[in-house]
Amino acid sequence: MENYQQENTEETTQTVLTLSSQTISFLDEIRKWTKFFAILGFIGIGFMVLLAIIMGTASSIFPMFGNGFGGGSIFIAILYLAFAGLYAMPVIYLNNFSDKLKIALEQSRNEELESAFENLKSHFKFVGIMSIIMLAIYAIAIIFAIGGSILAFH
Repeated sequence: MENYQQENTEETTQTVLTLSSQTISFLDEIRKWTKFFAILGFIGIGFMVLLAIIMGTASSIFPMFGNGFGGGSIFIAILYLAFAGLYAMPVIYLNNFSDKLKIALEQSRNEELESAFENLKSHFKFVGIMSIIMLAIYAIAIIFAIGGSILAFH
């Protein structure tokens, strides 16, 4: 059963939470899945960097690729590197969550559990902010598309 107690002191508020063996089992399973997704994320970042290198060298190897929009392959290579760098942050947070949760569960360390959940919070905060930014970009693109189609028919 879950035991939730709160102690008030002048400096801090401290909460004591006791986890059941079933809850610990669930957390361990979550840890394994987050590690799996972090590994997939790192593999995806590796592919993005590899594609950036390929696209960056494509214009020198195949001159026809350099005729895009101002050295298109170089632009796409930089874009891939930027996305890889941006994608790295939530993946690192997820990996840190998994690693710290493993230590917390194995050694019953509250500090590690707190640090694990801080990384999970940072992961979702980053993903949430990026989702809001992408939704805003989509909304702006839709407004421009509608405006452009209205101007095209007048």
